[in-house]
Amino acid sequence: MPYRWFAVHVILACLLWLGGSVAPAQPKAPAGQSPEPAGPATAPAAPTQSVAGPVRPETVTTRKAAVQTRLEALANLLLTPEEAEALRAILEQNLQALEALEEAFQKRAAYVAQLDGLPRQVEALNAERRTLAARPPHRFTEVNDKLRLDYEAQLQTVRAELDGLRKELTAGELRLTSIPKDIEQRVSNLAQIEKDLLVARNEAAKATEQKSVGLAREELLDLRQQVQQAEIDMLEAERAWLSTQEPLRDAQLGLAQTRYAVLQQEPRDD
Repeated sequence: MPYRWFAVHVILACLLWLGGSVAPAQPKAPAGQSPEPAGPATAPAAPTQSVAGPVRPETVTTRKAAVQTRLEALANLLLTPEEAEALRAILEQNLQALEALEEAFQKRAAYVAQLDGLPRQVEALNAERRTLAARPPHRFTEVNDKLRLDYEAQLQTVRAELDGLRKELTAGELRLTSIPKDIEQRVSNLAQIEKDLLVARNEAAKATEQKSVGLAREELLDLRQQVQQAEIDMLEAERAWLSTQEPLRDAQLGLAQTRYAVLQQEPRDD
């Protein structure tokens, strides 16, 4: 019997020792709930802006609006005054580059449209000239000073039109000789911008501060590169237009000369 009580006491002592040595389990956070942060939350830094892709005629307006939105949001970003000012200057230059890009797109589209409509326009002018040449002269029952003055004014208008067409023809020929130099200059600009862009990318990759400024500068160089290429495309379209517009100029001159000849025959008395 004493041995049984001794065994019971030993068992109870072991249980008490085990219970005191086990540390209480830490409560787990419920599923889907994040643990509380160790310290106070910090405000977000200025977001980095990745360099956007190529701008197309149908997206240039959207890109301009996006840059304008970024300009207006500068005051809400955690930037130093120097960084904010640098970023503002670059974004304003981005807007200027986008406007230049838009202008190049519009000019190229105009040249392409003129080229596409050239045959129809030439045919319409030639048809009008043939109709005018076949029309019999006007006959008047009485020719007075007012009528003569009116015809003289019309003759002066046609003479001015002929002079303007000849000047446009000469200007077009001179412009054709200068386009290759303009294209060569933009090709040279492209090469320099490519070098500048490579330097900007390397600097942005190494920078530990002002990353938003570096990325905006990289985006600006990318836009300038696109402007140069768009202007090359525009100049090529202009050269194609000037090289093939001779039939149009001939048709315009022919119609004006026919109109002038008809007016010279009028007015006449019956």
